[in-house]
Amino acid sequence: MLLLFLLTASMFCYYLLVKDKLLHHQYQVSDIEIKQPEVVYEGFFAMQKLSYRYPKFAGGSSSWLHHEVMVRPPAVVVLPIDIKERKVVLIEQIRSGIVAVSGRQPWLYEVVAGLLEAKDSPVSGAERELEEETGLQALAWEKIAQYWVSPGGSTEEVYAYCALVDSSEAGGIHGLATENEDIRVQAFAMDDVLDALQRGEINNSATLLCLQWLQLNQAKLVSMWSSI
Repeated sequence: MLLLFLLTASMFCYYLLVKDKLLHHQYQVSDIEIKQPEVVYEGFFAMQKLSYRYPKFAGGSSSWLHHEVMVRPPAVVVLPIDIKERKVVLIEQIRSGIVAVSGRQPWLYEVVAGLLEAKDSPVSGAERELEEETGLQALAWEKIAQYWVSPGGSTEEVYAYCALVDSSEAGGIHGLATENEDIRVQAFAMDDVLDALQRGEINNSATLLCLQWLQLNQAKLVSMWSSI
């Protein structure tokens, strides 16, 4: 009787979680057969060789897939804005991935970003990264999204937030000397940043996503934060 009750309760909880979702999956994690991953490289990031097979939508099972996957911890990104002054704070820094692409501009304008540590919640990690990279503290937080960065070959999951800040305190050079960070912080008029977005000047995915979200949610943010 207890088992029946627990099963019924768990099914009801699952129903509450998915009843308002548009997108439902035919299969779940438990439907995948995975062999023990093999670590093929371990440095700043790790690389694993993953072997698995899965049920196919038309029936039957796939053949065994053998893929190398980059193993990265979850990360946070933060879009700092000043809603009263209609300012957006962006950082500029050099990026190794672009240095590796010959002839391309490796200094990018970005939102704040960093990897979560084991002790972090997403918000506590976001608070730390905002302080380290801009010297600013958030007056309020709003979640933007939670998403996989490159699920075809990486485990990295990102928690994206918008932070209400005082843009009059934004500026200067920041970052951790122990991590060789050299980060320039600037506050821009919100309309100018969104115009730059329209012109294609924003060229990295986290910043694109956050600024497009800002375009869609300006009125909500004004309503929520104009009195803070």
